[in-house]
Amino acid sequence: MTPTWGVIHEDGSEFPGETHPSWLALKTGQEIRNVTAGIFNPKKNAYVWVNINAIPEFRAEEDKPYQVFVTMHDITDRKHAEDTLRRPDERIRESLDRLIEGCQIVGFDWRFLYLNDSAARQGRRPKEDFLGLTMMEVLPGIEDSDMFARLKQCMEERTMQHMENEFTYFDGQKSWFELSIQPVQEGIFILSIDITERKRAEQQIFNHRTQLKSLASELVVAEERERNRIAMHLHDDVCQNLAYSKMKLQIVHAASDDQSRLDDITEVIDTLTRMMHNVQTLTFELSSPVLTELGLEAAVSHWLTEQIEQKHGMATVFVDDGLAIPLEEDIRALLFRSVRELLANVVKHSQAKRVEVSIS
Repeated sequence: MTPTWGVIHEDGSEFPGETHPSWLALKTGQEIRNVTAGIFNPKKNAYVWVNINAIPEFRAEEDKPYQVFVTMHDITDRKHAEDTLRRPDERIRESLDRLIEGCQIVGFDWRFLYLNDSAARQGRRPKEDFLGLTMMEVLPGIEDSDMFARLKQCMEERTMQHMENEFTYFDGQKSWFELSIQPVQEGIFILSIDITERKRAEQQIFNHRTQLKSLASELVVAEERERNRIAMHLHDDVCQNLAYSKMKLQIVHAASDDQSRLDDITEVIDTLTRMMHNVQTLTFELSSPVLTELGLEAAVSHWLTEQIEQKHGMATVFVDDGLAIPLEEDIRALLFRSVRELLANVVKHSQAKRVEVSIS
């Protein structure tokens, strides 16, 4: 952004770049919603006011977002309307009538005193069905809704309120609205913006993200099954054949008197011993046999001892409440893999001297 395009808060103070919703969402991993900012347009010599929402997006199995979905809605007209309401002006309603956002004024007795055409279109009813009637008469049951609680809070405490509300019409159809509620002399002023399309887009993103997570989980499960199959093959076939070959050579070694042959046989036996150890290590790294035979708790405890304490010299503590946890084989494999990867990160990055794992 060039220096001529200044950004300010609603109170006129400077809007630093590091406080922008997109940056905060990317940094914290939290959704940042309904932030208002004024962007100075030098060509118009005026501020354009926008409402900003920032939603972080995550890759499967990652805790930090890799990008942010940002929506910016032009609310300049709304800001002008709100500013107009703060000034006693004979042209207030004329200005409100021209807005594309819905505008309503509700009296202290909860009667509709004013609606513009946009509010009537949002309500899908003519103005005559609202004006002069109370909200409870027009919308039976509204007094039990969260929206009415916010309206009542504004009416009684004279404090501004801002919310997103899903409205259900009489025919069962639904729409989402962003509501800005503020106290005025007559009662309360409600400005409503239809955000149904934005909500649908956000839901599509959420569904897509959920689908990706599901596919990623299925991929991990398939990978764990394949790792287990390979590990079983190494253990049941390769290791057994190596052990059998070693045993046969040891028999030949015991029966031989030729020293030169004995040396050669001893060398081969040593090689087979190393191969068996390497295959056993590979088998364990692919899929822990302890996990299959004794369960998650035993596998984690064994991994802590064998791979963390003995191999890396880090003190380990394993805490188990002793209660059996019924887990499906796939879930058990996923949990063990997650613990194993976390412990690997501890070894690589934490510089810790002690690690504790608790399962309960």
